[in-house]
Amino acid sequence: YRYKGLKVVDGALRCMRGTSISLILSASLSLILMSLFPMGISLSGVDWVHFAIFALAFIAMRLFRPNPIVVMLLGGLLGVIGSAFL
Repeated sequence: YRYKGLKVVDGALRCMRGTSISLILSASLSLILMSLFPMGISLSGVDWVHFAIFALAFIAMRLFRPNPIVVMLLGGLLGVIGSAFL
């Protein structure tokens, strides 16, 4: 592209990469904490249904490398079913 060799542009893009990664990680951690610990961080307040869904999705992603969209949809479906019946 036109500005490929400019050090200023390369530095700005490098900085934005780190910033975007930290924003994504922060949002992910917030969602995990809100889902697993709805009453605050303690073992007595853990939502074990959502924890099991998270653990299964994490293991499936690491071992089988399925399509992430399919894993998210199945996790959402299991969450709705788990919340309705348990």
